[in-house]
Amino acid sequence: MIITPRHLIFSLLISLTVVSQSFADFTLICPPDVTVSCREDYLHDLNVFGRAYTDYNGVIQYQHDCKTTIEIDDCGKGTIKRVWGVENPENWKWLSCTQVITISNIQGFTYADITWPQSLVIRSCNPQNDLKNLQAPYDEPSWARPKCAKPMVSYKDTRFRVDEGCEKIVREWKILDWCQYDPINYPGRGIFSYTQVIKLISTPDTLALTCKKDTIVFNNRSCDTLYINLDSAIFQSSCPVFHKIYNTSKYASFPGANASGYYPNGITKFFYIAEYACGTEIKCEVTVDVRNKIQPTPYCLTGAIVTLMPVDQNQDGTIDEGMITVWASDLDKGSWHSCPGQKLNFSFSKDPNDRFRIYTCKDVGIQDVDIWVTDTLGNQDVCKTSIEIQNNNPAIPNCDGNLTGRKRSLKGQVLFFNTPAPGMLQLKLINTQETRELMLHANTQFQYAFNDLNSKMDYTLTLNCMDKEDQLIDYNDLNYLRKIINGQIKLTTPYQYFAADVNSDHELNQLDYNLLRKVINARNTQLIPTNWKYISSDFVFQNSSNPLQEIHNFSIPVNVKNHDLENQNIVAIRVGNLINPVEKKSELDDRSNSHITEGFDLIQVNYQNNSNAANTVEWTLIGSESGEITLSCFSLDGNILHQSKHVLTEGINRIQLQLPYRGLGLYQIRSKDKVFAGKLVLTK
Repeated sequence: MIITPRHLIFSLLISLTVVSQSFADFTLICPPDVTVSCREDYLHDLNVFGRAYTDYNGVIQYQHDCKTTIEIDDCGKGTIKRVWGVENPENWKWLSCTQVITISNIQGFTYADITWPQSLVIRSCNPQNDLKNLQAPYDEPSWARPKCAKPMVSYKDTRFRVDEGCEKIVREWKILDWCQYDPINYPGRGIFSYTQVIKLISTPDTLALTCKKDTIVFNNRSCDTLYINLDSAIFQSSCPVFHKIYNTSKYASFPGANASGYYPNGITKFFYIAEYACGTEIKCEVTVDVRNKIQPTPYCLTGAIVTLMPVDQNQDGTIDEGMITVWASDLDKGSWHSCPGQKLNFSFSKDPNDRFRIYTCKDVGIQDVDIWVTDTLGNQDVCKTSIEIQNNNPAIPNCDGNLTGRKRSLKGQVLFFNTPAPGMLQLKLINTQETRELMLHANTQFQYAFNDLNSKMDYTLTLNCMDKEDQLIDYNDLNYLRKIINGQIKLTTPYQYFAADVNSDHELNQLDYNLLRKVINARNTQLIPTNWKYISSDFVFQNSSNPLQEIHNFSIPVNVKNHDLENQNIVAIRVGNLINPVEKKSELDDRSNSHITEGFDLIQVNYQNNSNAANTVEWTLIGSESGEITLSCFSLDGNILHQSKHVLTEGINRIQLQLPYRGLGLYQIRSKDKVFAGKLVLTK
């Protein structure tokens, strides 16, 4: 081939073009590789991870088309490959680059994704059954289902039991993410744990511990201890739950629900305690009162002879009476007690204070007597003997050989308990041969006297009220009776029991309430079987907390065989009249206490006007035990008119004062734990 100049020029041009191409700048640039979490929405727009572009001598041009290859497993882990390709315009060569997007499932499932079940306490009759039916949020862990995790759950229980009614469960939850779990390369990764505490407590909706709270036992067999068979305490509940009962008595033979055992004389207090529901306790207090009733053994002289001594009563130097004082202890011949430490007291009646008799000329002859022996606990027994009264002194003028000493006298007064005095009372003294009758009224302060009684005869006193005052009983008495029956008011004086026993069946119950309500509605007290009940003030109740069974006949026997009866007082009780309102102007209504409590009670206030412009005021009180009181009298402006201390004994007590004319005043009777107050009417 021949190269012409033209060819030469063309060759030069080709040579120049090749040289310039070698210096051209054309590159394809891909976005960098990245790693993203499987939790991200990475497929929505891959361009957020970058786009490839070409740089042609500084001119940037993004590439839109690429080949995408997605390789993701079921745990959301894998890669996405993006491949771009372009042709180099300078040399027509194909250029390509690749971006790798790595999808990682590390932190694809974390603690933050889990809602663990809460700890709880199950209180019910059957908590084990309730445990099987737990509901959210207590039953199991929960989470929003992730797209790149495979969580699997399990648990293990560890039980701690106190007893059958108290259990604690430590529930260890474990969640394993199968996608993260790699025990070889990454031990522990992908495992999540949590502890849930569940307490199971057996407890009913309603429950009670019942026991006999007060037990009184009369011990007539042993001086120290007595085996007491007690009722067991009972746990009552709305459903069967586990429980255990024990007692705190140091005398119980066993520590469980029955505290029977050998108890000493006196009062023992202890508790029955029922434990349930993980140590929850319910208590019941019990009082065991063992009363020593072993009687002393009386031993009397078979008889005694005493001689009257001359007495100058008016101190004029002339003997005018024969008299001798005989003490009950003089007739003792060695009475004894089987229990050590018991002191013996001797009296002529059940009253331990009736310790002596004064005999005079009218008592000459043989007198049959009872010698009562009383120990320090009040237990008594009696022996019978006789005293022969002789008059061997001729200086005694009023005694002669024909005097038999068989005439007696009987004196006393009717006291009205918790009720205004009626206008008039009919009193009869009855024996097998005659009936004597007296009418008693307020003018004589309801005092009575019978003389020339035959000491060989048995007498009986009967009373009959002549008034029919229906208005004395009202709904205040009915409400008070309801509180007595319901146990809201505790009666501590026997007389109140007889006033509350409206139907006289010797029990206090709903029948008494129904009858009293009928009486009030009908304004007819004749519906009451016995409107008035009369009891000797000397009557000694063996059981003051249940006296209704001790008296069935309200006639009062009188014994005048041994001596005159100077203070045979009678307590009159109006049945149904339980409250004495202030507006009822009676001798009893100025009392601040509406019912009798322990210690003493005020029965009556009497006034007697004297010619010397002074007033004699007499307070009649009944004591249930010995004790000291303070009596104070005041004028209406608060000045003290009188103040004195007195010692009360068990039974009837009288305090008598003479007070100057002051018009209206006030009185107050105070013991260490009780106060009575009322009006004084001090008139000429």
